[in-house]
Amino acid sequence: MGRRLLITSLLLLAGPACSDQLTLTDGGSLSGEVVSMEADGTLTIEAEVATEPLVVRPDRIRHVSFGGTSPAVADHDARVLLANGDVLPCDLLGINDEELMVSTSFAGELAIPREVVSRMQLGIRPRKKVLGGIGDREAWNISEEDWLVIDGALVSSGTGHAGRAVENLPASFSISFTLAWEGRPSFKVFFCSDPTKGSGGKLDRYYLQFNTAGFELKRQSSGQTSYHPLGVVARGPGAFEDRKMRIELRVDRVAKMIHLFINGEHEGRFPDQLDDAPTETGIVFASGTKTDNGHRISDLEVREWDASGDRHKSEERGDETSDAVIDHDGQRFSGSLLETDATAGVPNLLFQSPHLEDPLVIPVDRISTIFLAGTTEVTETSHLFFGLGRNGRLSAASGRFDDKEIHLEHPLLGKLVLDRSAIASLDRRESEKPDPEEP
Repeated sequence: MGRRLLITSLLLLAGPACSDQLTLTDGGSLSGEVVSMEADGTLTIEAEVATEPLVVRPDRIRHVSFGGTSPAVADHDARVLLANGDVLPCDLLGINDEELMVSTSFAGELAIPREVVSRMQLGIRPRKKVLGGIGDREAWNISEEDWLVIDGALVSSGTGHAGRAVENLPASFSISFTLAWEGRPSFKVFFCSDPTKGSGGKLDRYYLQFNTAGFELKRQSSGQTSYHPLGVVARGPGAFEDRKMRIELRVDRVAKMIHLFINGEHEGRFPDQLDDAPTETGIVFASGTKTDNGHRISDLEVREWDASGDRHKSEERGDETSDAVIDHDGQRFSGSLLETDATAGVPNLLFQSPHLEDPLVIPVDRISTIFLAGTTEVTETSHLFFGLGRNGRLSAASGRFDDKEIHLEHPLLGKLVLDRSAIASLDRRESEKPDPEEP
């Protein structure tokens, strides 16, 4: 056994990029390789500055970034919420009276007992990509030299804007990107905007701003009153320790509704009260700080979004004594979920309603949410969880680590072997938050 780490203030130089990086609750850090975890969350790490393994108490751990990982989990079509709050991105293989069979990119195929499943969401595979990546500088309308394209990212070098058109932008779409910043952020993203007009003028468009006060979403119009507040989210820069976040805006121009997600967590729905939604198709990023490398935009994606399917993902389960299915049109079916069937070449769900003699045949691709009866009540979760990419999370149970795999004894799923390269991080649960609507 390594000696127990009881240091309350420690700061070590970071090691090579391929090392695991452990951040302590007092701001100190360690570099090395995590080799095991105890049931209580205690970690053993072979630190680069120590001659023998160090044992770190779970109450000293804030965050672990695993070196050499590629945490972009595959574009799974479903996710399973377990009774303890774990979220597993997956593809549904089948359902019977005992278990759900799913396929994952981080643990292979899994058979999950029905009694530990709280909810399953379907049809969440990212839609057709309309725009991917930052592209060349020539694709952007940039004010002077205020934004540069560096290593596939758009980087601000002063106060100014960078805009581009998005061809074939549908009425409902999702725009997502990673924002990083230096110093104090002063950032805006305009969407449904004329990309040649920059950040000024009376235009019909939406914009999200982020600064030391947090987020504010507004509708801009060319009418007499040009700015219409839609909502605020009081999460300032201090809420993001690494000065980086993933922003996603889902825009339903038909229903005039905008959804904001920050790092996969649904921050709210923001209705547009004006009569008509903006019709332009451009994106404009604007920097309000003169700091060099003040804002960095990367991993830009614009995708089609089936807004009708997402409107029902936050519905309550209703009667806990029966199974329930909600389809994309909001219809709710209560009764017994029998099994999945693909004998006709199209995956269907067989659902027995107490009011019908024969089971209903519901195409899986029309289902938004599945609730299962008899879910086990779980009141305790681990203090730490693994980040799986695409906002999945898995309780950090006891186990051992090697170069390629993590062997866990999960409290609900039993023995699991995880692909270490698919694990993004290990984090402390700051609070018991409601499950986000969708990754």
